[in-house]
Amino acid sequence: MTPRVLLVDDDAGVRYTLREILEQEGLAVAEAADGEAALAAFDAAPTPLVITDLRMPRLDGLGLLSALQERTPPPRVVLITAQGSERDAVAAMKAGAFDYFKKPFDTDELLAVVRRAVEAVRLRDENEALAGELALARTMVFTSASMRALARLVARVGPKDVTVLV
Repeated sequence: MTPRVLLVDDDAGVRYTLREILEQEGLAVAEAADGEAALAAFDAAPTPLVITDLRMPRLDGLGLLSALQERTPPPRVVLITAQGSERDAVAAMKAGAFDYFKKPFDTDELLAVVRRAVEAVRLRDENEALAGELALARTMVFTSASMRALARLVARVGPKDVTVLV
């Protein structure tokens, strides 16, 4: 599955540039012009990675980061800013940001962070799936292949908020 990212910046030119870079990396990119629009977009279609500007109207990057940390599971958030200080970077990291960049940023450095974030999300998801399978295997005793397949299905959908008919 193609990794997805939500790109949030009030500057359309920055969004365009970043979208081009990220799409060339093979990512599916959704966009939002401010934090409130980003929250609505995230709630409609959650993404594992959010790249956001720090300074935006309505809801800034730190406010967006805080709101996203309340989602389950929370996405990895990378903050980017032209006007940030070292104090802003420390505050962002303490609030749970995956990383922080100042504009102008090095494209290769940004892509390295994006790759790390995508890999961290993949590993988190794989870990959750394996933990679910292990927990299920400990609580159920079965020998048939069809029951093992059912156990894998339950482990995959168990953490999700969905109704499943078995």
